[in-house]
Amino acid sequence: MLRYFSKYFVNKAILLYLMALLSVTFFFHTYSLPFIWFCWGVVEVLLFFYLSNNLTKTWTNLSEKNFKKKLFWTSFFISLVYVLVTYYLYTYLRGEPFEYDPTDGLAYHNEAVWCLDMFKQGQLSNYISWYQENHDFSDKGYLAYLNTLYCIFGPNILLARVLKCLYRAWMCILVYKLATRTFGEGVGRMAAIFCMLMPNFSFYAASHRKEMEMVLLTLLFMERTDFVIRSKHYNFINIILPIILAGILFSFRTVLGIAAVFAFLSALLFSGKYVIGKTKKYVLLTWVVLCLLTAGGGAIANEIEEVLVKSKTDDQETSMEWRSERKGGNQFAKYASGAIFAPLIVVIPFPTMIYIETQENLQRLNGGYFIRNFLAFFILFALVIIIKQKKWRDFVLIYTFTFSYLFILALSQFAQSERFHLPALPFLLIMAAYGISNSTPKIKKYLNFYMIILFCIIVIWNWFKLAGRSLA
Repeated sequence: MLRYFSKYFVNKAILLYLMALLSVTFFFHTYSLPFIWFCWGVVEVLLFFYLSNNLTKTWTNLSEKNFKKKLFWTSFFISLVYVLVTYYLYTYLRGEPFEYDPTDGLAYHNEAVWCLDMFKQGQLSNYISWYQENHDFSDKGYLAYLNTLYCIFGPNILLARVLKCLYRAWMCILVYKLATRTFGEGVGRMAAIFCMLMPNFSFYAASHRKEMEMVLLTLLFMERTDFVIRSKHYNFINIILPIILAGILFSFRTVLGIAAVFAFLSALLFSGKYVIGKTKKYVLLTWVVLCLLTAGGGAIANEIEEVLVKSKTDDQETSMEWRSERKGGNQFAKYASGAIFAPLIVVIPFPTMIYIETQENLQRLNGGYFIRNFLAFFILFALVIIIKQKKWRDFVLIYTFTFSYLFILALSQFAQSERFHLPALPFLLIMAAYGISNSTPKIKKYLNFYMIILFCIIVIWNWFKLAGRSLA
């Protein structure tokens, strides 16, 4: 098994990215990327692939303790540099330290500032009443966190993002522990390094949106759940922690909580060699379900019902049709559906390599999107290996969570929204590392075929974005 990201794959990835970027720029030069985002994407891709190759080799012989130490502090340093650079870059470009189209990130900040003002005026109870009435359960978790942070330390935007750098570093440690326990030491180290270098995580560490905290909570839930199932240490503390974390996930995003609980129950049912006897297993399963329902109460039930009702009345087709008709929208979007997105859900979203007004964030993230597109080949390869070797029972937890969440996403109005994919990204990177570690010379021809297809899709995708707006 390979314990490093081969230079052959690295060179192929960089070559493909540069060919796609230059081809799109040549074909659609009238709408070429602004120079800053062109360079930004190139730097992100070069750093990710070259450092992935270098670090998976040079860190392979480190002791576990030294590896974790390097992983944590290097990840923190990368995130911190990114946060500081973008904080002042946004201030220079936009007049405020928030990314383009900050939407709910800026709204969270403004409400937390208001909560602080109410707290200083002795009217916190009035705010809490308003908060309870005007926020769904799935939107209360992050606000409660940010409100508390501001009430203790003041409305310090930079401090909130420095904390996200710590969360990002901790997230990499959790990826290492989970992947090592599931697939082995080599895969664990490679996956953790991928997470450390993935530019999409840096983007959200430098944002006031809730994604970084949400990903950390998801990984905490999955790592602790995996530990309990594999170790068979079914004591009160080991059981109650995943239950609490699952409840918190519902307060961040309902479908995320559903996918997490579904993965937990699936692992208990199917990971036979890691669990207790059949009778006790079903008793434990029933107990976990009852605890979740009791802890969440009617609020969770109402949240789930609201999601199900909304999926019938405000489904993907309706959402895509609205996007096609709004000002500046893509007229082709109304033809998109779950049938189109579901087979591609591991690969999408594709990079935006052209300039479209109001889509600066997508343009800035073009490198990160491409990295995921390229690594998707190894994710699919990992699936083939697991099915072929009939080892799926060993990996039920990770695969059930990832694909149940992505399946829900594929049938929703957010299938192409990168930020909604983020909770699944650490697990996709783990699968990619497993696929790379099992790669053989035979897969090179399949990789070349995949690269041709991906190149064509990227060019067509960027044409699609322009043509749908009558710009090409």
